[in-house]
Amino acid sequence: MNKTIRSRSNKAIGDTLEVKWTIVAKRVIAEPTPRTRTEAPRQGIYDYDVVPLGTAPPVRKTSDNRPSVSFRRIS
Repeated sequence: MNKTIRSRSNKAIGDTLEVKWTIVAKRVIAEPTPRTRTEAPRQGIYDYDVVPLGTAPPVRKTSDNRPSVSFRRIS
């Protein structure tokens, strides 16, 4: 049973979300922006595909430490 949760928390694949879900995939909806002189910083928005805690397969670690996240620029 997969479920999608939208959050402003920047979590990694394999982390738990809302105490009862394990993250299996992550998508960036809006990238975070830094503080400027006239604007406050903004958090990013992320979509997580999650499964119930304890049912997720083991997390694969990449050898070159690159994140397995796809980015999409929204103009």
